[in-house]
Amino acid sequence: MKRFACCVLVVSVLIGACGGGAERSTTVKVDLREYRLEPDRSSVPAGLVVFKLRNRGVMRHEMWVVRTDLGVNDLPTDENDTVIPDAPGVNVVAKEAPMLPRARAELRVRLSPGSYVLLCNLAGHYQRGMVSSFRVVSAKR
Repeated sequence: MKRFACCVLVVSVLIGACGGGAERSTTVKVDLREYRLEPDRSSVPAGLVVFKLRNRGVMRHEMWVVRTDLGVNDLPTDENDTVIPDAPGVNVVAKEAPMLPRARAELRVRLSPGSYVLLCNLAGHYQRGMVSSFRVVSAKR
């Protein structure tokens, strides 16, 4: 009987060490194209968010996740029509490098409750409409 109890304990420890308590995440699919950025949802619970990006356009595109209380079209821009990453009210929490046409990427980021903006910050893309508001709400327990 002691041998059985020992085996159960070892198996339990191994399961825990191998991810038995894996963290839950929320997946958001995002299509990028000229000049649209289209997430499949506009709100998620706080925690780990996995953005599955797909460039469906004919140009390179990227995606930034910006925490801000500014309006979706009110982010400060420079002379190249790109959002200024260190401007007041702009907190860049994650970004995916420019993607070639038809490319896919995955951006994993832990988000806390608040207002966010998803955008492509290549020259002129934000100004032409590659932006979407995004909300993170308190996770249910």
